[in-house]
Amino acid sequence: MRTSFKWILLIPCALLVAVPGRATVSAGCDQFGRDTTFTTLQNWPYDAVRLQVPWRPLCLSFACVAPPALVGANVRQTGNVVTVDMFGSDDGLPPSILVTPPSSNPQGPVQIDVGPLPPGTYTVQGSAYGVTGGVVTDLCNGPRVFTTLTIEQAAGPVARQTAVEFYNQDRDHYFMSSDPAEIAALDAGSKPGWRRTGKSFAVFVSGKSGGVGVPVCRFYGSPDAGLDSHFYTANAAECAALPGLFGGAWKLETANAFEVRMANAQGGCTAGFIPIRRFWNRRADSNHRFTTDPASAAQMANKGWTEEEASMCSPP
Repeated sequence: MRTSFKWILLIPCALLVAVPGRATVSAGCDQFGRDTTFTTLQNWPYDAVRLQVPWRPLCLSFACVAPPALVGANVRQTGNVVTVDMFGSDDGLPPSILVTPPSSNPQGPVQIDVGPLPPGTYTVQGSAYGVTGGVVTDLCNGPRVFTTLTIEQAAGPVARQTAVEFYNQDRDHYFMSSDPAEIAALDAGSKPGWRRTGKSFAVFVSGKSGGVGVPVCRFYGSPDAGLDSHFYTANAAECAALPGLFGGAWKLETANAFEVRMANAQGGCTAGFIPIRRFWNRRADSNHRFTTDPASAAQMANKGWTEEEASMCSPP
């Protein structure tokens, strides 16, 4: 299955201008590479790249001039170098250039796909061109290097499922599950007081993470110890140590409830994956909330819950 990710090219406001009735001209390209970023919003495994290019107007003396009437782009790949050629014109683009459909967006976004790409690391660069009367002018005197991207492909089967979050208001406890039978049972009222929060995130099915996932073990805190709560971790050391801590209050339910990708040494996630943040209620009835939602994370911080290590990453 072909998948793709979105790479967003941000051209600073002091780069290009299209003056009605005149050629598109350059206002300087010194920030062309420095201010360009990319965001990976792709599904994994990555094999194709989707480029989205906003062509921004020039701002002079607090007044912005309209962008080109026509905006387009194409992509060239030579070895491990991917080049985006961007074109703007008030009268016409070369016939080989993919033209952006009319849009109310004043920054004229351009989208184009390249790939599939073999696994590896690629340098991404771009050039900007103005077109007037069929004459193409290089506005930046050659391509500017922006960044690098890494393409991965699965080394095994890939299947995802959804971890659904529930909340018990009376106990102020959160719980999540990716088990369809358990989710259905809770929805049916098998455990009174539990209701969906509307929040969820993706995880890999056990054994189907394409070679990049690690198992997440699930524990249950014994009610005899004042807990009656579940805990998840992808940290192998934490998973191995927890049964022997706290007087054996935490019982291992499964060593592989689902799989996730681990964060890197700096706590960040591989491009396209989303951090699963973990919060602890700091109470004797220990409870944790796992979330990928920034608003939910802010809510827990405001409630005084402690954020713990963010070692797990959710597939997109």
